[in-house]
Amino acid sequence: MENIFKPWTVCILLVSLYPVYLDACDPETEYEKNGECCKMCGPGTRMSSDANCNDPVCSPCEKNEYQEGYTKAMKCKLQPNCDQNLNFEQEPLDRTIKRPCRCKKGFHCAGNGCHKCIKNTECGKGHGVLKMGTQENDTICEVCPPGTFSNDSSAVDRCGPWTKCGPGFVETKSGTSTSDVVCAEQANGSLIVIVVVAIAAAVAVAVGLLYCLRKESCHSVICKLNGQIKKCNENINEGKADQPLVHPQDVEAQEKQPEEDEERVEDEERVEDEERVEAQEGTAVQEAGVTENANPVRQEVGKTDHAPQPETQGALEKCYTEHPC
Repeated sequence: MENIFKPWTVCILLVSLYPVYLDACDPETEYEKNGECCKMCGPGTRMSSDANCNDPVCSPCEKNEYQEGYTKAMKCKLQPNCDQNLNFEQEPLDRTIKRPCRCKKGFHCAGNGCHKCIKNTECGKGHGVLKMGTQENDTICEVCPPGTFSNDSSAVDRCGPWTKCGPGFVETKSGTSTSDVVCAEQANGSLIVIVVVAIAAAVAVAVGLLYCLRKESCHSVICKLNGQIKKCNENINEGKADQPLVHPQDVEAQEKQPEEDEERVEDEERVEDEERVEAQEGTAVQEAGVTENANPVRQEVGKTDHAPQPETQGALEKCYTEHPC
């Protein structure tokens, strides 16, 4: 019995079985029929006729059918039915593989076995997406950490960082988990001074106008600025001042006026008497219209007496007093 399992005995057995191994069919692409190795149809097709072992008649799979590998079957396999009303969708058409149902974008499977798809959760205000939802899992949200915010609900957006105010801007409102930082342009110091001065000037003008409306003196000043000086000068030149400017010296002069008037009247009468006497003597010497030398008498144009004009400053004061606005 021991001699049966000697090495030369094994070799004899292998040599006797070698033809059997040489005639074996390829299990992936061939099948045995009537002692022959026949070809199968390739992926995405089915066998229509196996009459010719080495050249079978193959037909492509129909729509919603598939065939993953080589086959000698006369029918293709059916693709799964993906109900769009349950928010399912299928991968693009491929007759060589099975197209599994999957949830639409923005939806994920609900329950075991994925019998339907539900919408991914949206993270509310003050929350952001920590991990986006997939076709198998829902969205995972987180509270916005310090320095970030979210002012809207979203299933895809993370918390955004607060805005940093740039040069020339200052932060007027701090950020929160639901609102961003508010920045405003920094006002120039000189501009503030100009604005304050302008406001103060406007207030002063308004107060002055109100005061002027209540005081007649203001109206008088405005009139002088609008041409009263010119009017007063014209009145002075034309001698049309109605009333003299009353000064303390004028009061004393008025008290002495009666005595001066009497003296002036006496002087005038004495002068008239002297002129009358001289006229009579002249008449005796010359005829009417002829001089002593028998020449025509030419009357010299008399000069108009002009009253002494007051000084300009006093005249202006007089005008302002006599002609108030």
